[in-house]
This record gives sequence, structure tokens and C-alpha cells, in this order.
Amino acid sequence: MPLNMYLVRFLRKPDNSRTGSVVRLSSVTRLVQLIPKFGAVANPDLTSENSMDEWNVYYVNSFTNKETYQSVW
Repeated sequence: MPLNMYLVRFLRKPDNSRTGSVVRLSSVTRLVQLIPKFGAVANPDLTSENSMDEWNVYYVNSFTNKETYQSVW
């Protein structure tokens, strides 16, 4: 992965569960693609259904389209 991609990560509560909240749809301005930050070996059990549960750190794909790239950079 290029070094100039932004990282996002889940915040954790003291009991190690993830924090979260409801976001108003009207406050969403753009969707982004999140790419798991893999280690040396990717988990072979990864699916589109469990990928958000398996990783805590993700890259934001700013190269999805021209508009996203221009927004981020």
C-alpha cells in the first residue's frame, strides 16, 4: 500500500468492545472504500460479511475516483 493513504481505526471501550454511534444520513457527504491493513499474511477466512469484524485498522482508498482523490488531497 502506498504510504500516503490515510488510516482509520476503531475506538475501543475499556471492556475492549468497539464504540459506535448513529450518523445522520444528511451529514454523509461521500462514501469511501476501506481496505484492511493486512499483516504479513491475510486471514484466508476473510469474507465481505466478516471483514469489518476481523480488522481494527483500515486504509481509506483515496484512489477510488477523481473526486475522492481531489477531496482527500
